[in-house]
Amino acid sequence: MSNIINETTKLAGRFFIFGFEEPEINDRIRRFIEFDKITGLILFKRNIISPDGVKKLNEKIKKTASYPILIGIDEEGGRVSRFDKDEFSTLPSMQYLAKNHSIDEAYQMSKDLANKLKNLGFNFNFAPVLDIFSNPDNEVIGDRAFGIDSDTVIKYSIPVMKGFQDGGVLTCGKHFPGHGDTLLDSHKALPKLKNSLEGLRKREFLPFKEAIKEGIDSIMTAHILFEELDDYPATFSKLFLNDLLRTELNFKNVVISDDLDMNAIKNEYDIRDVLFKGIEAGVDLFIVSKNDAEMQQAVLESIRQMISNGDISMNRLIESMQRIDRMIMKVAY
Repeated sequence: MSNIINETTKLAGRFFIFGFEEPEINDRIRRFIEFDKITGLILFKRNIISPDGVKKLNEKIKKTASYPILIGIDEEGGRVSRFDKDEFSTLPSMQYLAKNHSIDEAYQMSKDLANKLKNLGFNFNFAPVLDIFSNPDNEVIGDRAFGIDSDTVIKYSIPVMKGFQDGGVLTCGKHFPGHGDTLLDSHKALPKLKNSLEGLRKREFLPFKEAIKEGIDSIMTAHILFEELDDYPATFSKLFLNDLLRTELNFKNVVISDDLDMNAIKNEYDIRDVLFKGIEAGVDLFIVSKNDAEMQQAVLESIRQMISNGDISMNRLIESMQRIDRMIMKVAY
């Protein structure tokens, strides 16, 4: 039995997508890939010197991994782009796209972007945004959303999603159950809302419901506390992730946490509690974006300990691994 537990604890890395600081993989990240077999990496502007440079970096990452590894990026377009716009042509903001282009153009532009990302070695784009820009004072979403109503968001997000997929990259709808009505930016503090469940069903849920029906590959959680509905933010809420997203909306694919390095989580909660409750609620992958030696090692050790103690069952481990593997096989190289 102890041998089985020891082997199983090696699976802890499957729950994580990590970030790092440099335009080269360092020794720690190499160890996370070779020994811990983390599911993926997420790249930011700090990792990208040039398109050619990031292509070479992604080739090194793939050679380092003895398994198909996810290499993701937030390339929504507009202000959320990780490239120098003089060197890499990306999409306009989602809002601009919806106001100035047809749905056929939106599809083709997204497919073209996906082809370029794929050629650089990426296989995952954390887009499209499914939030509704319902609060005009919401600066963190703003023009990242396709519109101020669910119809516009649905009309444009689905062809953009299909364009990314047909261009060869995985998609991620964000941020469930909806970040468009907040005032606070969850990068800086924990947003708290008083929305009713019925209100969420009639507005915020609708783009997610449609994206699920159309085959979105993954959905990212929102670090938002809905005070009238639960004691925990959606990222580790059993109500939102299990009862609503998994059961009511019938989502069978991968659930990804927003970045655990954001202040809404790391300044408010014990990270072990977030991981345990998140996995219990249905999270398959956690993002830790910074190359923070202490935090990245701590989350891995926490999961190993939970597995060793039996806090996370083998069935629960297998559930997540099967969902992740199904997703990766769509873009396996």
